Amino acid sequence: SQRRVIRLEDLSPSSQAIVSQSMFVFAYIWGFGGHLHERHTAAFDLFARKILSRANQEILIPPIGSVYDYCIDTKHGNLIRWQEKQNPERSRLMISTYTILPEVERYSFLIDLLATSQQALLLAGIPGVGKTALMQNLIQPKHNFTRIAMSSGLSPSQLQQMIEFKMDMLTKRSVTARTISSKGKLSNQQVFFIDDMNMAGNDHCGTQPCLEVLRQIMAHGGVYNIDKHSFKPISNAAFVAACTSPAVAGAGNSAACHQMSRRLIRLFTVIAFHPPSLDSMKKLYTGMLQSWLEEFPVYSVAHHSRMANAIVSACHDLYRQVSAHLPPTPQKALHVFSHHDLSRVGQGML
Repeated sequence: SQRRVIRLEDLSPSSQAIVSQSMFVFAYIWGFGGHLHERHTAAFDLFARKILSRANQEILIPPIGSVYDYCIDTKHGNLIRWQEKQNPERSRLMISTYTILPEVERYSFLIDLLATSQQALLLAGIPGVGKTALMQNLIQPKHNFTRIAMSSGLSPSQLQQMIEFKMDMLTKRSVTARTISSKGKLSNQQVFFIDDMNMAGNDHCGTQPCLEVLRQIMAHGGVYNIDKHSFKPISNAAFVAACTSPAVAGAGNSAACHQMSRRLIRLFTVIAFHPPSLDSMKKLYTGMLQSWLEEFPVYSVAHHSRMANAIVSACHDLYRQVSAHLPPTPQKALHVFSHHDLSRVGQGML
């Protein structure tokens, strides 16, 4: 069933003011603060509250949490926390083993919003924070979705052929075989997820040919067909990419990562994908560990919930200490730690 679209001009004047104000606040927060590194979010939270409170029409954001914790309530138009946002369609499409965290909720909404609008999006974050898992569990069920993993073994011609093949298949596909988009309408749009984008191989000149093919598609709306010596337009394609820091070479995956061209990065809306907080980590792992601890005899382990919380807190603290005191160096290139290691610890215990 299609969702009913509510137009701003159909609302009462008082409701228009509330909705317009909430839309401006949401756009301001993510437009100016969405790309910031985690260490700058607290400062931006104070700055945004101060600036918005001094506007001609005073804008007050609820004091609980940070400005990133709020979204627009589609029913009343005011700002609510992401935890309060109801999305029954999401629970129907999502697999039962994937846990939705407040951080994941907001990233999922932004990705879906920008991908539906065919605005290219770049998710920048350290390895293991859940970029790929989010795309596969929350975005893939709602779109015609193709994941392309960048690596040094992928050639420009292979990348171009994959994109052309998927777009040709989408054109030929019948209406009944198309997926339903987030707006409840039949979608003829293809979403390409370019995973590990800064791991594309370099040539002898230091450029990344695969990314130049991607830049040509995004900037010029098509590719050059070598066989037919003609330009082939590509439309209805949305690109979502994931990488570590795009401006730093060797970050996250050592020498396999390369600094990407600014001519390509400028075509993306960059969103910083922050690591989950300690509270989110507890929500992810405490339940599983508690179930595991309850299998032990009562006399051997008491207070299962407190024990599970202590294990998660200890692992999180150990990860932070190891990452801080054992940084990767040319002599110790294997000292690259990520949240994947935390996940392996939990899986090893279970």
